[in-house]
Amino acid sequence: MRYQILPPQEEQTLREAIKNHENSFFRNRCQSILMSHQKIKVQAISKTFNVRTRTIYTWFDDYESQGFIGLMTMKGQGRKSIINESASNQTVKITEWVDKGESLKEIANLFNKEFDQSVSKSMIKNFIKKKVTPGNG
Repeated sequence: MRYQILPPQEEQTLREAIKNHENSFFRNRCQSILMSHQKIKVQAISKTFNVRTRTIYTWFDDYESQGFIGLMTMKGQGRKSIINESASNQTVKITEWVDKGESLKEIANLFNKEFDQSVSKSMIKNFIKKKVTPGNG
């Protein structure tokens, strides 16, 4: 068995993070550390979060080596976008279609034809949201 031993201030910080942090993945990882501190077995923790036991041990290792930062999802993790932000022609085309008042579904269809790639309307929506949100430019 491998359990995390936490000083009281770290335990309290974990509890606050579970209550208040915006990222659900971070909250789950904090909860797993806290559950381990409460002597809950890794197998039970892995079932709670529907992940492999190896994943839980990785969370423990990351927490031990990096602290709270190790529990955060780092930039570059996850699925890469099909829409290439550095390809200005894609960005320009999407902007043109939005300015024309095309629907998300129509923009996705136009993009698929123009660039021979398969994107959904939700991908277009997320791209537009990301590009339009202040501070992302």
